Formats: sequence, C-alpha cells, structure tokens
Amino acid sequence: IKASTKKIAIKLKDVVCPDGQSECPSGNTCCKLSSGEYGCCPLPKATCCSDGVHCCPNGYSCDGGVCSKATEEVKPSLLKTTKSSPQFHHHHLANVQKFDKSDIVCPDGQSECPSGYTCCPLDGGYYGCCPYDHAVCCSDEQHCCPLNSVCSPDCTECLDNNNRRFPSQTKTPSKQVEQPRDKYVVVF
Repeated sequence: IKASTKKIAIKLKDVVCPDGQSECPSGNTCCKLSSGEYGCCPLPKATCCSDGVHCCPNGYSCDGGVCSKATEEVKPSLLKTTKSSPQFHHHHLANVQKFDKSDIVCPDGQSECPSGYTCCPLDGGYYGCCPYDHAVCCSDEQHCCPLNSVCSPDCTECLDNNNRRFPSQTKTPSKQVEQPRDKYVVVF
C-alpha cells in the first residue's frame, strides 16, 4: 500500500493585541513594552514581565531577572519581546509580515525567520522558526533549546550547563521569502 502525501493548507491567525492596533503572529502573546506599545513574546499564553522587555513561559513568573517556577529557572534574555506589527483590516493581514533585510533566510532559500530566531528543520523538509538566537534544534523536529543547552531525550525540556531544566520551545512556522497573498503553513 502506497502512503499518501496529501498536503493540507491551514491559514494562520494572528493575535490581535488589547490596543486593537497591533498584532502578533499565531502562537505569540501580546506584551506591553516599556514604550507603552505592544510587543510579541514568542510563547503562547506567556507571562509578560513588568520591565516591558522580557516574558516568561506560561506558568512561570518574572522574578528578579529570571523566570521561575518552584526551583527551576529560565534566563529571560532568551525570551525577549519584539515589536508587534500594526493591525490592518482582516483582508490585509497577509501584508503585516514584510520582508526585512535583517530577517534570516533558511537553508532551503525559500523560508525566512525573524532576526534573533534560528531556522530549524521540520518534518517534510520544511523549516520552522525557533525563538532563540543560535538555537539547538531538537531531534523531534518540533522543539528547540537555547544556545549552550541540550534537548532532553523526549525533547520537551532543555538542560543548561548547570543541569537546570526548563521547557523547550515549540517552533513557529517560517514565512515564505516571496510574500504569498495569505499566510499558510503546510502540514501533512
């Protein structure tokens, strides 16, 4: 029996920030920046830190420059919020992510990730974006960890040089170098 390689396109929904003027990519959290504008934390349902610069994973709190949960710690510099895009009418949302010279073009030459992210391979030869600069791409092709850490055997956690554990991040879809009319991610 021959395996099917049927492709399904799923439209990505951006997250509209509370000001109604800004938006963040799907899977991100809107956080208020120190400037009063909204920025995008590359984590779903994240905790926004009061410094207006950092954010922590869901279930963690901002505590004196680190994200903490019981005895675990995550370095917040790895989880910076980035400036959000202005919101347009729903039929113009595809134009929100503009090609930026500082964006990183992935090895396939067809995908790109925002500056400060790392291109990591996904199943099927596609690329996703890890919200860490110079990240470690986990072997499950779904998660990633920051530089100077390793993925746990099941790829759900990262271990730093001091054997501290913290959650690995799920990659977000990359965008095409040539802007499509709408943003889609292809899944099999």
